[in-house]
Amino acid sequence: EKPWKKSVQFLDVVNSKDDYYRVHEDEQNEDEDDDEENSRRREDDEKDSHLFAYNNEDWREEKQEQKSSDEMVESQEKEISSDNLTEGILPFEQEQDIADMVTRKQVANLGIVERMSRVLGPGDVFDPTRTFNCSTISGLNEDHGIVLLCRTAMYFFYHIRLDIATGELQEIEIKVNKKLAFMTSFDMNDSELGPLLTIKKIRSKRDSMFSINLSDAKELEKTDDESANQKEPLRFSYDTLREVYKRQYQLQSIAIEFFLFNGSNFLLIFPKRHERDAVFDHVQNAESFQQKRQREKERLEMSNLKTDTNTQTSDTLHHIQAAQQRTAFQLVAETLGRVADSASVVTRRWVNGQMSNFAYLMFLNTLAGRSYNDITQYPVFPWILRDYESDTLNLANPAVYRDLSKPMGAQTEERALGFKKRFDTWEDPSGKIPPWHYGSHYSCAAIVLYFLIRLEPFTKIALELQDGKFDHADRLFSSIPNSWHLASESGGMQDVKELIPEFFFSSHFLMNVNRFNFHKTEKEVAIDDVLLPNWACGDPERFIRLQREALESPYVSQNLHHWIDLIFGYKQRGDAAVESLNVFYYLTYEGAEDLEAIEDEAEKESKIAHINNFGQTPKQLFTKPHPQRKPTNPLVNIYTQPDLLQPIELSRSENGIPITFLSMLSDMKPVFATGNELLIPPEFRYSIKWGFSDRSLRVLFKGELATVFEDIVCAEDGQVTCVITSNDGTTVFTGDSTGLINVWRLKTELRRDKRRPPHATMALRNRLYGHYSQITCLAHSKDYRILASGSKDNSVIVWDLNTLQLMHRLEGHMQSISCVAIHNVTGDIFIAAGQVISAWTINGELLAYVITGQSIHHSISCMSVATLRDWQPSQSCVLISGHKDGSLRFWSLCIPNSSKEVSDQKLMPMATTSTNHSKKIDDVEDNNMKVNTDTHFSPKLPSYQKRRITSNLNLFKSNSKCDVTPKNTSLKQMSGDTTLRFKLMCIKSRKHNKPVTQIHASALTHQFLWSSDTEGKILQWEIKKGKAFFLFVLYILAEHWVEEKDCLNCQKCNKAFTVLERKHHCRKCGRIYCNICSSNKAVLPEMGFGEHVRICDFCWEKNQTQDIVDEHLTNSVIFSSHSGGIDGIDDLS
Repeated sequence: EKPWKKSVQFLDVVNSKDDYYRVHEDEQNEDEDDDEENSRRREDDEKDSHLFAYNNEDWREEKQEQKSSDEMVESQEKEISSDNLTEGILPFEQEQDIADMVTRKQVANLGIVERMSRVLGPGDVFDPTRTFNCSTISGLNEDHGIVLLCRTAMYFFYHIRLDIATGELQEIEIKVNKKLAFMTSFDMNDSELGPLLTIKKIRSKRDSMFSINLSDAKELEKTDDESANQKEPLRFSYDTLREVYKRQYQLQSIAIEFFLFNGSNFLLIFPKRHERDAVFDHVQNAESFQQKRQREKERLEMSNLKTDTNTQTSDTLHHIQAAQQRTAFQLVAETLGRVADSASVVTRRWVNGQMSNFAYLMFLNTLAGRSYNDITQYPVFPWILRDYESDTLNLANPAVYRDLSKPMGAQTEERALGFKKRFDTWEDPSGKIPPWHYGSHYSCAAIVLYFLIRLEPFTKIALELQDGKFDHADRLFSSIPNSWHLASESGGMQDVKELIPEFFFSSHFLMNVNRFNFHKTEKEVAIDDVLLPNWACGDPERFIRLQREALESPYVSQNLHHWIDLIFGYKQRGDAAVESLNVFYYLTYEGAEDLEAIEDEAEKESKIAHINNFGQTPKQLFTKPHPQRKPTNPLVNIYTQPDLLQPIELSRSENGIPITFLSMLSDMKPVFATGNELLIPPEFRYSIKWGFSDRSLRVLFKGELATVFEDIVCAEDGQVTCVITSNDGTTVFTGDSTGLINVWRLKTELRRDKRRPPHATMALRNRLYGHYSQITCLAHSKDYRILASGSKDNSVIVWDLNTLQLMHRLEGHMQSISCVAIHNVTGDIFIAAGQVISAWTINGELLAYVITGQSIHHSISCMSVATLRDWQPSQSCVLISGHKDGSLRFWSLCIPNSSKEVSDQKLMPMATTSTNHSKKIDDVEDNNMKVNTDTHFSPKLPSYQKRRITSNLNLFKSNSKCDVTPKNTSLKQMSGDTTLRFKLMCIKSRKHNKPVTQIHASALTHQFLWSSDTEGKILQWEIKKGKAFFLFVLYILAEHWVEEKDCLNCQKCNKAFTVLERKHHCRKCGRIYCNICSSNKAVLPEMGFGEHVRICDFCWEKNQTQDIVDEHLTNSVIFSSHSGGIDGIDDLS
């Protein structure tokens, strides 16, 4: 018998139906009504098992098939026994093989419905009326199955289909011998590249199993059978679904994309649109899904009332949700034509500088139906730069950028004339095919695989398309400068590709991490990594970060709307597309062919193959010119101007006890705890205490004991040393003195009934083993679903919370880890140990490190990362560190982008504390203090990062063609060089006389910062409204600020200004009003105000009604309303 798990998602086999019900009785705590409930369940299950009645003849046939299956299993048992005896395997060693055969026999004897029922959770039953045929996508292939919609969850079963005519469930035969298969071997011929993984095709559709070695064939067949049968059913509870959207697949409205709260997503494809719509409506109307959505809506509304920083996020689904949540007034305005569409809500955010360019492009891609789950409709991003040859990348120079107003085929005049001639001379005798400029597309499956060929599973997909072998080495993606040159100038009439999102956030696709053997070009150059521009200095991560800086630069922000017009806007079709040289083959456009109406299967398959192979144009979102982004002034907050921060003391703890926990309520009031206590968010009414002699964990409600959890630590001499919770307070992570980490699920009662005592329950989810010494610190990221743990073994382990598995071990610090923090936007991990701070990527690559001093007083005692929810420039503060000398230091991560900067800064400088009250440090190198870093930090790098480090590399003599040896394309990076550089922006000292214990930067505001120390003192830091600040504000408002001497009356109510009736400027329009007419406040990031400032009633009304201030914006953003358009915001296909 196998133990039954309530949350199981796989097909577990139990011996009998009684076991199934017995285990369910255990799960329901053996209530008094279990017998009656189980009896009812047996009756329901028997009804389900008889949904498909058989006549006597069918019953006899089924019995005969079962008998044949039993005989086959018995013969296989005998065969295994005889084979093992022949090979010298002892009888007792055969027990496992026989047990496996018995399990297979049991599974074979179970009916399809009964096997499915064993996977269903409590309260879920099989219903044929809620069962639909569908499939998932794996590369370009579809995995067929059925989706079952139940009361609490939906299930997907592989390799089963529903016969619509008879209503029977049937097994789908998996023909593994027709699948493409590969064998791998290590090639040791190149001593410089080291061992490479050579891939050899051993079977295809044309090959026979007898054409290879017999032993290999048996092993291959066994492996294929196991992999085909190990497709476990998937279960998705409705309350785990965050969003559900309709999608297109092969230009047909037959797909649904599901987004989960854990960050994952999947795509289901249905045979017909009405089946897709039925499933979509059922999920949308599910009770648990509606309840979860309502709670999220209330949380979003509350956060919008408390702060306007909620709109400044890179979360694409957040912006789509905001576009959905329109007020009644807005719906009426849309009907009257005042506001054209819901997309304009997010468009206005981008125009006003409230979201980054990357976030807006991802929003448009998602709105247009582009998805990571379908490589034929992968998100498309533009080429940004054209300078890939210079040694230094000057982002202030417009000459380094491409022309975003022209498609890739028109970047040069000569090439544009060629495409124009093709369009003008096109003739189709049938008259069915209209003229076009480009036969190939800027985004298709081949382009995605071209860029991502070094990463799985894209490598396997590319091999399947290429009949089991890589393309010729000369045609592989091996050089950034060469790929730009081909796409913009020398690619003939077929290469007009744009980029993919990975060019702006991931560097792994530029490295041959898996060590594939891509063979050599005609010039005998071995293809390995991807050659980078000179200004990247051989570092792929540096190239990606500079790409992102370029994407968010002022020049691109002012011109990106031209590219949006080409891809998603009015230049996509019609006369504007012809004039812009932007017309593609007609089958790439939505609505060009009604594939569902084509009766000839051969013709339909031919057009589907063309769509899959040659690309699909995104859905047209705008039919009028897209508005230009407004120039935005720099924000003034704790991350951009930390030198303006001044502290005030808020409170102290009783008896001066050190504060160990510090946070803020929504009304900006501090909450704190001392000793071994942690307050549970978001309401902070419950708290957790630990460190007791009985090794228990105790939950308190407003200081009073509520629940005690014993036996928290496994070891007798162990003790809980570290506790943190998730942001919503539902998950607790505990670390102990033995190095063990426990993950708990915590549930606290809301206590709506005050007569009931407070209560909490905690259940163990998993134990994480990896450290061999005491856990000292923990950090959790909800967005990336990771946990970082620091220990006295001088290492940090990064855990994947979706699988609860170890991802990376970060080593190199010479002292115990004191604190760890995770940046929620980039996923970067910051580690402090002694006097050393290091920064790592989420993939375990070292980014930068710095030594804060040599004295023990310079040791880091706490850290806090920036809480901005969207991208921030490299000049902004990203990390705040607290030290034992009572100082706070503000750090940015700068990107060296030239040979000189890399060479000058390859030796890590030591930052020293300032004796002044607040010292601004322009550059770390001004200290001119060098230390021996080996005694403080000796990082252990990943093999692929270590492989490119070269001690004798001369960057000043390198160029894009000789950054690597002539024999291969392996990247070379200077020894001692790191991707980024810590830069000390300023130091705040002499405000804390004792070591700093906690630093809190709230996500609700970017104008305040809180810190505490071992004396129990809490300081609130805020931007000083002094001379420097007002000079900065006056500089921002100089162009539209009305002078006071020119205004004698309120410009709204005409009230005369007197000594008692003061004048007030509206920070948005710059006019002067009385106090009553300018009493409202709002955040104006486009004006440089990151905090709430005074605005007049006119500007307030415009903000509240969401009218567009700029008349051009009002008339420009018009949503596509043609017959093939989106059926509302819910139908994103």
